[in-house]
Amino acid sequence: HTRSPTVLESDVCSSDLSRIGAHPPAGYEALRLRLEAALPASAELFKRWHALVVIQSKNCCRRQPLCHSCPLQDTCRTGIAELQA
Repeated sequence: HTRSPTVLESDVCSSDLSRIGAHPPAGYEALRLRLEAALPASAELFKRWHALVVIQSKNCCRRQPLCHSCPLQDTCRTGIAELQA
């Protein structure tokens, strides 16, 4: 039988999504269910979504975030704090 596509989990996704308030406290399983309900069931789409989160992490959302160049700065707790500093 064919498996349904699933959203990939990684530490990168968890930390980045947590910063913007999109990672529910219930953990990865709650996030996976939320994303899979919101997006069409497409393995390619899920892979692309994960790749975009990884790129965002490498470009901006590092251990020492580069908030000034982040397109999500005004939606992220870390970015908002930097804007207010």
